[in-house]
Amino acid sequence: MLIVLVGCLGAFTSLLQRCLSEVVIAEYHPKLYCITIGVLKVIIGGIFGDVTYWLIKSNMLMGFAADYLWHMLVFSYISGINERFIPDKLSKVAKTNE
Repeated sequence: MLIVLVGCLGAFTSLLQRCLSEVVIAEYHPKLYCITIGVLKVIIGGIFGDVTYWLIKSNMLMGFAADYLWHMLVFSYISGINERFIPDKLSKVAKTNE
C-alpha cells in the first residue's frame, strides 16, 4: 500500500509542476476536465508504482532493489513522476523475453 501511495505522490508532484508552468490551461478547458485529468494522473501514478514493485520483486527490473524498501519507494516515486518510465521498461522486458 505504501508503494502505491508513493507512486501517487510522484504523479501529484508531476501534476503540480505542470500546473505551475502552464497557467493558461484553465482558459481552454472546463474546470471538471482539469480535475478529472488530475485525478486520473494520480491514479495512474499509483498503478505504475504498484507495477514497479512487482517488476522489482520478480527480478525483471532492477533486481538489486528487491530487498530494500527504500529503493522500491524511490523507484515507485520515479515511476509516478515520469509517465514513460514503466511503459518503456515493460517494452524493454518484452523485447528481451522474445
